[in-house]
Amino acid sequence: MKKESKVIKRNYGIDLLRIISMFMIVILHCLGRGGILSNSIVNSSQYKITWMLEIICFCAVDIFALISGYVSYREEESKVKYSNYINIWFQVVFYGLLITIIFDIFNISDISISNYIISFFPVSTGAYWYFTAYSALFVLMPLINKAIRNIDNSLLKKIFIMIIIVFSIYDTIVNRFELNNGYSFIWILLLYVLGAIIKKCDILKEIKNYKAILAIIFFYLITYFYKIYGFEFNLYNVEITKNLFVNYTSITILGVSILFLVLLSRIKYSSFIKRIISFFAVSSFSIYLINCNPLIWNDVINGMFVSITNNSRFKVILYVFIFSIVFCIFSVLIDKIRIFIFNKLKINELSKKIEVLMSNLIERILKIL
Repeated sequence: MKKESKVIKRNYGIDLLRIISMFMIVILHCLGRGGILSNSIVNSSQYKITWMLEIICFCAVDIFALISGYVSYREEESKVKYSNYINIWFQVVFYGLLITIIFDIFNISDISISNYIISFFPVSTGAYWYFTAYSALFVLMPLINKAIRNIDNSLLKKIFIMIIIVFSIYDTIVNRFELNNGYSFIWILLLYVLGAIIKKCDILKEIKNYKAILAIIFFYLITYFYKIYGFEFNLYNVEITKNLFVNYTSITILGVSILFLVLLSRIKYSSFIKRIISFFAVSSFSIYLINCNPLIWNDVINGMFVSITNNSRFKVILYVFIFSIVFCIFSVLIDKIRIFIFNKLKINELSKKIEVLMSNLIERILKIL
C-alpha cells in the first residue's frame, strides 16, 4: 500500500501580495529617500496626495513579514532546511557584489575595499536591516513553529490579541519596548508569530470581504487624517506627533496588513494568471535587494525625485508609479539571469553541502556538551 503524501498547495493570493508589497516598498523609497515628501510644501495639495500614497504603501514591510510566518508555518513537523537560508544569503551577496562591481567599473561612485567587504558580509555590516532581522529570526523559526504547533487555538488567539495590544497599541504610544518603530528584529519576529497564528487558527475567517475592505479604508483614513490634521503634544515624557500612526508598529498599519493577508489568501486565479504571478513572485525579493543596496540607496535613489516636485501632483504620482513599475520589472528580469547563473554554478547543491558541514559541526558540539 502506497503512503499518501500531503501536497502543500501554493496560495497564489499570498504570492500576489508578496509582489504588491515589494512594489509598495519601491514607491515608499521614491517618496521618502527620493526626496518627494521632504520637498513638498506642508499642507499643499501635493503634500497631501503624496502622503496619502505613502500611507497606502506603508503596510508593505508588515505584510512581507506576516507572509513569512503564514507561509513557513506547517501543521506537520518537518526538518529545518538551513540550505534555504544559505541560498538567500548567496543571493544577497550576489547582488551586493554585482552592484559594487558595476559602480566600480563605471565610476558611478567612489568604491573602496570596504564596499566589497560589505557585499560579502551583509549581516555583519547591517547592509540590509530587514535581511539582518530575518537572519536572527531564521534561527528561531523551528522553536516558534513548534511552540505554535503545540499550543491550542484558544490560547493562540489570546496571544494574538495580546501581541497587538501590548506591542502595537501600547508601544506605539509610549515606545517602551525598543521596537524602533518596527525597524527591529523583535518586531519582525512578532509579525512572524502573528502570520503563523493567522494560518493555524484561520484568524478572521468569518469576516466578509466587503467588511474587511471597509475596515482597511477606515484604518487608512485614521492614519491619513491624523497625519494631516492631527495634533501634537507631550505628556509625562510621552511625545505624540502627527506620525503617531505612520510607523510599522501602528495598530492601523498592522490592521491593514493583517486584513490584506486574510483577503488575498482567499482569492482564486485562472491558470494563466497563476503563471504570471509565479513568474514575478519567485523573484520578488530581488526587488528589495536591488532597491535597498547601500550604493543604490545612497548614490542613486537619495534625492532622485526632488526635481519632479515642481510638477503637478498628478505628474509626480504618475512618475513615481512608472518608475516603480519599470524598476520592479527590471529587477525581476535581472533575477532570472541570476537564477540561470545559480543553476549553472549549482549554488543549490553547494548550499546543501554547506548545510551538511554545519550539521556535522553542530553534532560534534552536541557530543561534547
